[in-house]
Amino acid sequence: MGLGFVQRLLSYGGLKKKKFKSCGKNSIISRGSVFGYPENISIGDSVYIGPEARFYGLGGITIEDGVVIGPRVSILSANHNYDGVSLEYLPFDQKVVLQPVKIEQNVWIGYGSIIVPGVTIGEGAVVAAGSVVTRDVPSCAVVGGNPARIIKYRDKEVYNRLKAEKKLYVASKIKGKLETQYLRKDL
Repeated sequence: MGLGFVQRLLSYGGLKKKKFKSCGKNSIISRGSVFGYPENISIGDSVYIGPEARFYGLGGITIEDGVVIGPRVSILSANHNYDGVSLEYLPFDQKVVLQPVKIEQNVWIGYGSIIVPGVTIGEGAVVAAGSVVTRDVPSCAVVGGNPARIIKYRDKEVYNRLKAEKKLYVASKIKGKLETQYLRKDL
């Protein structure tokens, strides 16, 4: 992480959408979010990125339509070379391993989660707050923990019906079609 990284680390405050590889319509990027190598980051339509998110896009990050990313989420697409017969220095050497991250449609990533290089999060999946995702997540899986493990699966019938009806949270919220409802859930 030399000077090149520092020069490319941009906070959204002054970052224009044209700096990204692509950025779809109706996407919301909250203040304080930081993007390293934004030219390698693609953001779909109706994506919400919460405050103080951190993206290191050197290896490439693709975020598809309808994704909701909570505050302080980190997504990394590169790592230092730290192991193997080709290792030249300790604790790591000058080689950087690039591994793209893909987040498919309608994924929800909760507060403070970390997504490591090379991971794909399948369509409709939910990542619980504080999770560390080190492996691919299947479609409609709900995962949590460190490392993240499958807790359960969402009802795929309900998911597919809502998707077919185009009942997508961010798009609907932007169009003023829904208001937040607070539900008390007794433990």
